Amino acid sequence: EESFWLDRLKRGEMISRSGRWPEHVKCSTLYDQYLQFASQAGANRRRTETILSLRLKKFCPELEHKRWRVDGKRVYVFVLPSLSRARELYSQRVNTEINWKS
Repeated sequence: EESFWLDRLKRGEMISRSGRWPEHVKCSTLYDQYLQFASQAGANRRRTETILSLRLKKFCPELEHKRWRVDGKRVYVFVLPSLSRARELYSQRVNTEINWKS
């Protein structure tokens, strides 16, 4: 989970090839991204959506889990802090300065 979150922070995008950091993302979409990442990384043990949520909150305590109406349907979403804030929180959590531009 940490490697997935770090990858997203380094890329500056939550959804692969989107080129942006959204204000919110559907939980199911984020979980699909995690499964794709884990599969490409060769991870045998993949977390459930609930466990992934809990683990990501350790690296980003300002990540909010909400139920919103999106496209006329009630879905669970993660409300994300800004990219700069998410990076700052991660750096604080791991107690390391990270050069995000490299």
